[in-house]
Amino acid sequence: MDTETGKVKFTVTRGMTSEQFASNMEKLGIVDDWKQLNNYIVRNGYALRIQIGTFTFEPGMSYSEVTRIVTGR
Repeated sequence: MDTETGKVKFTVTRGMTSEQFASNMEKLGIVDDWKQLNNYIVRNGYALRIQIGTFTFEPGMSYSEVTRIVTGR
């Protein structure tokens, strides 16, 4: 975490599932409930659209904001 901005960088690796991604978002303090984030991702058809790469997030982001960043949509 960047202590000045509070932003967190996270790298999505090849083969990472939406559950693994969501779990990491909770561990990093980006979201409160990884299961709800994962349900949002799956329910809205984003599970297969998660991109590989390093992304920047901020604690307290909405599920839609997190998903938009990691899918590029």
